[in-house]
Amino acid sequence: MAVGFGGALLPAGQNVGDVLMGGYLGGNLLSTKPTYHYFAEDMTQIQSSLAFLLAQPLHTFYVGHGGPLRAEQVRAAFEGSALTARYMSTLYYR
Repeated sequence: MAVGFGGALLPAGQNVGDVLMGGYLGGNLLSTKPTYHYFAEDMTQIQSSLAFLLAQPLHTFYVGHGGPLRAEQVRAAFEGSALTARYMSTLYYR
């Protein structure tokens, strides 16, 4: 995520933010495919933030480019990454 970008969790099970984007070419191609944002500076932080979000009862990600993204698509695309899996395991074993 670029410095200064952020997001918000809404009580209705939605996330609004820039941790991800939808598709390619600024969201103009395959806009509902979850992808990492072009301007990600710290992938470790991105994956940690994403793991935190995936642990929440979310159903929709509203992203700055493309989207909206369904949470189950985001989970399918990113839950298997090593850093995300490591973070998820710390949530359950604390």
